Amino acid sequence: WILVLAAKTWLSYNGLIYNMHEIVVNLKLSRIMREPRAEIVEYLMSPAWTRDVLEELTLWVGTLFLFFADTQLWFTIGCSVLGVIIVFFQRRCAICRFATEDSVAAIPSRFCAKVFPYVPGTKKRIPVAFIHVWDRVVEWLRYEGKVSNRELGDLSYSALVDSEIDWGALSRPLEDTENRATKYRRPQIFRP
Repeated sequence: WILVLAAKTWLSYNGLIYNMHEIVVNLKLSRIMREPRAEIVEYLMSPAWTRDVLEELTLWVGTLFLFFADTQLWFTIGCSVLGVIIVFFQRRCAICRFATEDSVAAIPSRFCAKVFPYVPGTKKRIPVAFIHVWDRVVEWLRYEGKVSNRELGDLSYSALVDSEIDWGALSRPLEDTENRATKYRRPQIFRP
């Protein structure tokens, strides 16, 4: 990044700063700190010198702002490109899979692989522990008003109905229904 910033500074000096210096010279403004001492004393409190100083400072502050804004823009673009390259490298350059895979449908299996690695389950059969945790998350979303009743039904496996969602129901521990014969409906969002 130091080399990139050095190149950016060199290009800015030869482009933006050099051109701004030429503009200031062509405007024939009173040059701050470049006048003879005798003239500085004469012009120091004159309206022309004050006007020229304000104009030149305004031009240079604007130039400095453009330099920092442009640097920030290119830094952001560079970080984005670098991030995409790193993501593809970490995923072993599986660009086609990355572009065509339904990542949302893979949430249950990926969540179980990372959070519940010792809970039995397969690709076809999701562990009941995930179902209960997911339903609790959706119930909390409904309790906070972030999803509607329809979305509650669409996102949950078997969540409570809206009238049953209250603080008491949400603060209870999750049920252990591993051995119970409960039928769950996979939400549309998780269907491949």
